Order: sequence, then structure tokens, then C-alpha cells
Amino acid sequence: MKHIKDFESFLNEAIDKSKSMLHFVTQEMSSGMLASWTDITDYKSLDKIKGEMAAELQKNDMEYSLDNVKKLLKELGYKVAK
Repeated sequence: MKHIKDFESFLNEAIDKSKSMLHFVTQEMSSGMLASWTDITDYKSLDKIKGEMAAELQKNDMEYSLDNVKKLLKELGYKVAK
């Protein structure tokens, strides 16, 4: 198991910041973007979702893509707008 953990750490560190979803969520994603993906308009709720996303991505960052954003939102239990 230690080798798997080391490999996961390597992959997380190897993701370039320009492709990092954690970087996107914490530095670039606006509340408006998140609202359009979730149909939630309350800023307090949007900030909560953004915090949950960042916390999850700190554990296991992934490469940024719209599909991965939607996948993460679904994993966190949020309905994703089409």
C-alpha cells in the first residue's frame, strides 16, 4: 500500500498548476460559473460548495476539465445542471 500512496503523491505533485483543478477551484472559478453548473444562486451555498470542492481536491487533485468538475460535484452530492 505504501507504494500506491507514494505513486498517488507523485501524480498529485506532477499536475501542472495550469491543469490543476484545485488551482482552478481556488483561484479562477467564479460563483457565477458554479451557479450555472448547479442552478444554486445563494452565494453562501456556493461558497460552501466551493470549500467542499477545495477540501476534496486537497486530498486528491485531478486535472482540470469540465467533465471532472461535474463529476466532482456529483461525488459531493450536488445535482449538476445540463
